[in-house]
Amino acid sequence: MRVIKAHHEPEMSVSIFGKELAAPVMGAALSGVKNNMNDAMPEEEFYWGLLKGAQAFGTIGMVGNTPTSPEDLGVTTVGKNQGWGIPFFKPQSQDRLIKLFQLAEKLDVIAIGVDLEGAGSTSWITPEKRVYRKSEDNLQELVECTRKPVIFKGIMSTEDAVKVVDSGASACYVSNHGGRVLDCGQGVAEVLLI
Repeated sequence: MRVIKAHHEPEMSVSIFGKELAAPVMGAALSGVKNNMNDAMPEEEFYWGLLKGAQAFGTIGMVGNTPTSPEDLGVTTVGKNQGWGIPFFKPQSQDRLIKLFQLAEKLDVIAIGVDLEGAGSTSWITPEKRVYRKSEDNLQELVECTRKPVIFKGIMSTEDAVKVVDSGASACYVSNHGGRVLDCGQGVAEVLLI
């Protein structure tokens, strides 16, 4: 262990999507209190905690959407927070996503995300609330339907990362959904080393 050297305070702040953050860290897109947390609190209250906790630290919080709550609950909660946050949506029908993107833009959120790995969600299986895989054309259409930065989440391969970049998205979010969906899959750090 070496401890003798000149003192240095690292500069941790960074600018992301035109916003100054205290550190290059953002709150993960979370949701699903009913299914994942035994309905311990109302979904909206959970979203407020995610958004306000991140904001208090000096960064941006993200919220998801669930099959058991209104599809627009996350984005409207971000809107009530003066747009300070990023709503993520499961990959619903293209028409529904475009409507949610338009609402997000109207509420002046920082950015908009789609949880692409959510296409395998077993919770979203009712006729009214279904999820779909997205093609390269679908991704491009979503990027082009808004002036807000678009983030595609759930990317775990070089091939998919290239498709995200080619779509014009502002960010490629490498994620294995917390390792909960395919616990035998690669970890995010392994993928980033490739």
